[in-house]
Amino acid sequence: MSRDLEQDLRQALRAVNPSPEFTNRLLAGITTQRRAATSIRRLWPRQTVAAASVLVALGLGWGAYHHQQRERALQAHVELIKALAITSRSLDRAYQAVHSLDTDKVHGG
Repeated sequence: MSRDLEQDLRQALRAVNPSPEFTNRLLAGITTQRRAATSIRRLWPRQTVAAASVLVALGLGWGAYHHQQRERALQAHVELIKALAITSRSLDRAYQAVHSLDTDKVHGG
């Protein structure tokens, strides 16, 4: 009986060539899986590049905004200095005018 079992097992486990339909379905499935994997691999770099482009654009925009704000602040500073200089000259003239009136009164004017 063990000999029959052994022969039955050999018979059941012998090499069998697959049918052409099986081979075609298997190859078609492999091709489909490869295409799907390849499209995912192609999509990933595109998404990464798009995300990096958005981040670079945001960074450049932020930098330009802050540069513009700094330029405005410097321009306001320059205008403030000019205004203070004009005010200082005007106050000096007013002081000299008042002081010369006092001097004229003291000297008999």
